[in-house]
Amino acid sequence: MALFLCYPSRMHADIHPACLDMNRRHLPHVLRVRFSPLRFSTCLFHPHYAIIATDQMQDGEGDAVKEIRVSTKSRTELVDITREVQKEVAESGVQDGICHIYVPHTTAGVTINENADPSVREDILMELNKTIPFQDNYKHLEGNAAAHIKATIVGSSETVPVEGGRLALGTWQGVFFCEFDGPRSRRVLTKVV
Repeated sequence: MALFLCYPSRMHADIHPACLDMNRRHLPHVLRVRFSPLRFSTCLFHPHYAIIATDQMQDGEGDAVKEIRVSTKSRTELVDITREVQKEVAESGVQDGICHIYVPHTTAGVTINENADPSVREDILMELNKTIPFQDNYKHLEGNAAAHIKATIVGSSETVPVEGGRLALGTWQGVFFCEFDGPRSRRVLTKVV
């Protein structure tokens, strides 16, 4: 099992609330661990904090960055990749930790939203396409400026807690790859720690 402790930098005197909550849940384990940090990274919730993964993480557990391939069929599309991400979590062996999901494209993104009713996806795309039209006197010469803007608004990464070896998503939540310049063959990178 991986434990995460969020330590503030000199500039900040308090621990970020989300990390404090994670620390509280693992406090009984933390008290029994002799810390020998293996990994340091920036806190996902606040850039001025550091996260340390302790030596309770097994060698090889959650180390690798995994790739999910997505083939889109439309110019704009939300593809439910929840099952694929959950498969990566299960294969990582991590029971309690965090799953990072990252899209390495400038005209695509990733989001978490309702996956029970497909009309929600249609509504999201309808409003994004209405708000950011495909043609609007953009200066970008490739003709896909709207896709870059939509990707910037939606974002290129999500972070989901892992509890009991599963994504700790809400009842109606799913993870969606967001295509804004398709159809294309795309990549989604995941790392579970």
